[in-house]
Amino acid sequence: MNFRLLILPMLLAAPLVWAEDAALPDKIEFNRDVRPILSDTCFKCHGPDKKHREADRRLDTRDGALAEHDGVRAIVPGKLAESEAHVRIRSTDADEQMPPPKSGKKLTARQIAILDKWIGQGAEYQPHWSYIVPVRPAVPPADDAAFVKNPIDALVLARQRELGLAHVTEADRVTLIRRVSLDLTGLPPTPAEVDAFVADQAADAYPRLIERLLASPAYGERMAIGWLDLVRYADTVGYHSDTPRNVWPYRDYVIRAFNDNLPFDRFTIEQLAGDLLPGSTREQKIASAYNRLLLTTEEGGAQPKDYEARAVTDRVRSIGTTWLAQTTGCCQCHDHKFDPILTRDFYRLGAFFADIKESAIGKREEGMAVPTPEMEAKSKTLADEVTALQARLAAPSPEIDAAQEAWEKANADDAEGAAWTLLHPAKASADKASLLIVRADGTVKVEVAGSPAEDTYMLTVALPRGTTGLRLEALPSESLPAKGPGRSSGGNFVLTQFYLERDSQRLALAAVRATYEQSGYPAQNVLNGKTYEKSNGWAVQGRTGLESALFVQLAAPLEADSSVVVWLHQHYGDNHTLGKFRLSATSAPEPLHAAEAGLSPELRAALRLPRAQRTPEQMRDLSAHYRSIAPALAPLRRE
Repeated sequence: MNFRLLILPMLLAAPLVWAEDAALPDKIEFNRDVRPILSDTCFKCHGPDKKHREADRRLDTRDGALAEHDGVRAIVPGKLAESEAHVRIRSTDADEQMPPPKSGKKLTARQIAILDKWIGQGAEYQPHWSYIVPVRPAVPPADDAAFVKNPIDALVLARQRELGLAHVTEADRVTLIRRVSLDLTGLPPTPAEVDAFVADQAADAYPRLIERLLASPAYGERMAIGWLDLVRYADTVGYHSDTPRNVWPYRDYVIRAFNDNLPFDRFTIEQLAGDLLPGSTREQKIASAYNRLLLTTEEGGAQPKDYEARAVTDRVRSIGTTWLAQTTGCCQCHDHKFDPILTRDFYRLGAFFADIKESAIGKREEGMAVPTPEMEAKSKTLADEVTALQARLAAPSPEIDAAQEAWEKANADDAEGAAWTLLHPAKASADKASLLIVRADGTVKVEVAGSPAEDTYMLTVALPRGTTGLRLEALPSESLPAKGPGRSSGGNFVLTQFYLERDSQRLALAAVRATYEQSGYPAQNVLNGKTYEKSNGWAVQGRTGLESALFVQLAAPLEADSSVVVWLHQHYGDNHTLGKFRLSATSAPEPLHAAEAGLSPELRAALRLPRAQRTPEQMRDLSAHYRSIAPALAPLRRE
């Protein structure tokens, strides 16, 4: 369906408002002329609601109206005298008159005449107007060649003749451009545009004006207003604090759909289930945000089941109004009075959307990133630059190779002497994440239900007598955003506090150091006690997707074997929590010295081997690590 023609059938099919003394239409139509009368005066007692139905008589269906009860039929097509409805509505007997005087309803003379003429013409019923397949009408003959320039003009002229109306003279060109500009773009024309149109006396000046306005971005913005109202679009959540929400990409999708003249069937499918289409594009996923345009709340004490029920009813009402051209709200509680939808249909329709996974209350997921075209172009430029820089960083260099060899020799003793023992937590839990999985290699993988924006991890470990320090390795993973090691969209995390407890008493910590520190988020922050300050903590932006490590030194070596709880607080928010990590302990006199080299156990093992005995993978990993810390490459890494 062409969006630009949507308004025409709405105008031509609009119900007529007849004066009481106006002539009756030649052909009485049930939907246009009869249903409004029956719905207002008859359906309460003779409609779909069997609890209020009188005499078991129905007038909302043709079968019911023609059915025989006690030897009489309410309607006998073409036979007024045999139609009980005709007799009753004209009766002056208060006991027989319909509608009964006590109802407070009364038919006008015109309404009675319409019902009589309808019965006389065969009492044809029609389905709900929105379920009647549109038929292209025949173009009526035109008797005003000056007015009729296309088939639409002919249809308008025929209706004017039917209503006894005459068209006014054509508007002057200034008025014409103002009207059409406001209609199609919502904006008045500029003085220059007015002058140009007035001066353009070509026969096709007006069609060209229309095409120019249809091609304007403002056309989509103007047309989208009506659609966004239908689907109850809003930039805030609606209830309680009415906080903002980022759903504007859906608004822009609708604007683009109108400007691109997207076929209406695609427009519908993409909004209702665009994310489920095979190989769905980002644009189609954005379209499916229609399913998120619901009111919600962040109010404490709000009940999820209550808001889930509200979401179902809101969505079904919206679908009925927007796509089915009928109201579906009434049948939430009872079968609809005259629209063809029952209570069971209401909940069946709601069930189609029961698998939408979104919290009914509280802070909603932000969803996927939707850059503007300018942002996307800039992002691609930066990504290309990063790729080029990474190639330069990895390029062969005799000078760097020589420096790496010297570095390996200098750190060989440390690799040999600093013994780090992997810790396998006996217990691992989290305040909000659903599960911390401890694997055989000692790594801890975080599996979450929902997406907690912040969290605290508690790990119970056994530390031997003489322990002087701990190492926390933040590890990358293909399953994490940007390969982690954090769960934020960029792969970062913020550790806001790190401490140890033995028998519910904190152990004194002397110092802390990290292999890498994000500017403004040094490792020292984890010891300052500012657990819940968002600007506090240790973070690694600039080294996401790679391993980083935090080294913590105890104030004094442990005097005995101890069971210790390691607390990792992460209260920055926005999912800045660790996604994969590992703990180790050492009894080395200088546990922080290893931070200067930033060596993992695997790299230390490789470093202890002579070069000739290393595997290609070990050579590659040592080279990559050295290039990540080589002083000569610092400017390139910063770039």
